[in-house]
Amino acid sequence: LVSDWSSDVCSSDLDSMEQSTSPAGKPNEVVDPVCQMTIDPTHAAAHRRYQETDYYFCNPGCAEAFDADPARYAQR
Repeated sequence: LVSDWSSDVCSSDLDSMEQSTSPAGKPNEVVDPVCQMTIDPTHAAAHRRYQETDYYFCNPGCAEAFDADPARYAQR
């Protein structure tokens, strides 16, 4: 499953992401649509625009999963 894979990848990168994640409730936070990790878009590993909406990703693997099926993740 893509969600299992992305969770593993995101967990392994958690230490490096802790410095760039924003505390809940901050206006500059976004949620990676694949793994649901909260990130600061200025420190996102990847960015996509799909149907006039911007999506930000915690790592390139999540962006690749999104690229494979953007409609699935855009609905979240």
